[in-house]
Amino acid sequence: MNDRDDDELYRRACEYVVRGGSPRTSHLMLRFRVGYNQASRWIERMMENGILTPPKDRLH
Repeated sequence: MNDRDDDELYRRACEYVVRGGSPRTSHLMLRFRVGYNQASRWIERMMENGILTPPKDRLH
């Protein structure tokens, strides 16, 4: 996969999440047929770009 393909898939993944799709790594893996590492990088990138907020600490 080249950078252009990755950017297009990332854009589509962002649209999916913004429209109410699940922002979980496993959902992105299945929906976009990518591996765990790619999906987790997208999640991190979405948090860095303000599309997602970091998960709340569930212990408090």
